[in-house]
Amino acid sequence: MRKAEFDSFANDYRNILTQTVQGISGADGDYFSEYKILEIKDLLVGKKILDFGCGDGNSARFINKNVKDYQYFGIDISGKSIEKAIEKNISGCSFSHYDGETIPFEDNYFDIVFISCVFHHIESTKHLDVLKEIYRVLNENGKVIIFEHNPLNPFTLKAVHDCPFDIDVKLVCAPKMRRRIYKAGFPFVKTRFTLFFPRKPFFMKFLGFEKYFYWCFLGAQYYCIGQKTKI
Repeated sequence: MRKAEFDSFANDYRNILTQTVQGISGADGDYFSEYKILEIKDLLVGKKILDFGCGDGNSARFINKNVKDYQYFGIDISGKSIEKAIEKNISGCSFSHYDGETIPFEDNYFDIVFISCVFHHIESTKHLDVLKEIYRVLNENGKVIIFEHNPLNPFTLKAVHDCPFDIDVKLVCAPKMRRRIYKAGFPFVKTRFTLFFPRKPFFMKFLGFEKYFYWCFLGAQYYCIGQKTKI
């Protein structure tokens, strides 16, 4: 993970992201932060949540807006991003620095570990170690929820190619992410694909149908849910 690069982008991260995605998708960076929370909000209610790679705290804003009765903790390797998150002064949310190796919480501490488009910034050789560390801090029935860009979607590839802080990243396909989650010790993993239509006027009437295409591997993003105890 490239701490120095994200420190350098911390002040302009949101503007850069919106400039990168809005033309191709029709929506700004905030939209893509909030849609993830809306997608999984029923899993977050009443839970103790770790936002792994929280950046400037944008997901925390939308958890605070859409989820009731939660405890939120965000960690990131970028000290500058953590400073920006703290400046947001989001009620019920705590932010702290992460050294990139050891998650600074005790075993079995969290109900949910939420990860939004972070793994493609982590060297693939370190994925398993990171997932095992996430497994450690989840409680017996805890879940890890990992959102990632789908490398099989051409619009996603275009957006990643144009993004200054995605230079040289390696996107992770859904089957590979599933295998790594299993290998880290999670016995139950499910995958859903999302974002099938641009958020532009002509396509808005089709958005209600997206939930029926969760099985289709062409969505712009996907998420995997790994549960620590098999149900």
